[in-house]
Amino acid sequence: ELGHDDDGLTINTVEAAALTSGHSQPDENKGVWPTTEDFLEVWSYLHRDGRVSNHDWTAKVDPAAVFFPDRLRIQLEAHTHQPDWSLYVANCNQVSPPGLYGPLEAFSRAALRTFFHDGHKCRANLQWQDWAEANFMSHCMDMLGVGRVFADNLLSDKRCTYSPCSDGTKAAYYNYSDASPTGAWFSCWHESAGDFLPPVQ
Repeated sequence: ELGHDDDGLTINTVEAAALTSGHSQPDENKGVWPTTEDFLEVWSYLHRDGRVSNHDWTAKVDPAAVFFPDRLRIQLEAHTHQPDWSLYVANCNQVSPPGLYGPLEAFSRAALRTFFHDGHKCRANLQWQDWAEANFMSHCMDMLGVGRVFADNLLSDKRCTYSPCSDGTKAAYYNYSDASPTGAWFSCWHESAGDFLPPVQ
């Protein structure tokens, strides 16, 4: 149990079954880790589980991303009133068209419905084997006719657009991998939320 939301509902983590693919190995020549096979297994699990269909949006968040779901909810509000609107959210406008970077990805319910039904076409027709997962998902969504919208304040990522944690506007800040109580992850969270870390006892 992680706590409670503004409506008093309990927030829990759900432990998924262990991955069985084990295909991901780093490509030293390209400087990337082709994670698509592992993530496809996770998406398959979520499809079988079914709970993503109960929500307007599903967010995939890297552990090293400091995530503020309330900010994401505000940014997606304008697109949430049409549940059958099939969309994914691009988060980097330093490329054309705006691209999808992996630390924070958001897909509407209709977009995932399309992906779960027709995603096998992407596996059959795209040359995805050496791609990172975000690259696969953006190309697949485009191929399947899912709409793309850009959210300016979705992500702070030095590979695209960087903002300090103190700006207090981004839905996620990346890359803060030290999750110890006084490490970079919690420092960023407190700084962005306007709090201060308590002194170490």
